[in-house]
Formats: sequence, structure tokens, C-alpha cells
Amino acid sequence: MVVDALNQYCGLTKSERLLFNQTVGIHYLLANGFQLFADNKMSSEECKKLRVFIKEDIDAIADRAFEDFFESCRTTSKTGTH
Repeated sequence: MVVDALNQYCGLTKSERLLFNQTVGIHYLLANGFQLFADNKMSSEECKKLRVFIKEDIDAIADRAFEDFFESCRTTSKTGTH
């Protein structure tokens, strides 16, 4: 349902949406993993929790990332800045 809505909403194909989800998941894992590592809190258990969270909630994470991206595009087009 989300993919079909995005196809109509912004023109992403199912393949593009899948690629977007995977890219966002990798970004989320890297950003949060490095933060845990920097805070000296990265353990195998924390790493596992992070991977499970991403796997279970990738659609919500990707939806939020897409909304943020789309909003920044709209803001940029209104102001004429990049």
C-alpha cells in the first residue's frame, strides 16, 4: 500500500522504493552504529537490537526519511536555493 501510494505521490517505482529503503536502512545502521561505538556502548547485543529494529521498522524509517527529503525539496524549490 505504501509503495503504491508513493508511485502516485512522487513517481517512485517499486524498484526505486526498494532501493531507497535499502539505502535508508544502511544509512540508519551506520549513523546509529557509529554513535553507539563513539559512546562506547556498542556491544554485540546492541548491534543485534539495532539490526532487528531496522529490519522490522524499515518502512517507517524510510517513510520518515522520504518525508524529510521531499520537504527539503519543496523548501528549496520555493526559496530557489540548493
